Amino acid sequence: MDEDRAALARRAAEAGAAVAAERFRTDVDVERKTGKVDVVTQADRDAQAAVVDVIRERRPNDAVVGEEEDELKEIPEAGPAWVIDPIDGTNNYVRGIRVWGTAVAAVRDGD
Repeated sequence: MDEDRAALARRAAEAGAAVAAERFRTDVDVERKTGKVDVVTQADRDAQAAVVDVIRERRPNDAVVGEEEDELKEIPEAGPAWVIDPIDGTNNYVRGIRVWGTAVAAVRDGD
């Protein structure tokens, strides 16, 4: 991965993490996705939006794969893409346990 994409991934992750941190240990609504432990919050959605905004500023045509909202759900086999987990550890997050993070990966041609 080139240095520009690495720096952009870091900046995007920091933006998402800032949103998540601002809402940590506040009264966040928790929704269930598919199972008992598969949950999502508005903080997840807003953190992902912050990550996507940073990426789109510099790489508007790159594919984005994300857990929340309308982003792709599978990594494209060709071309550049970004994979986002806005709050990796949402179950910890909603319980007020400080073991979570924002993950952003830059991939190219599926790698």
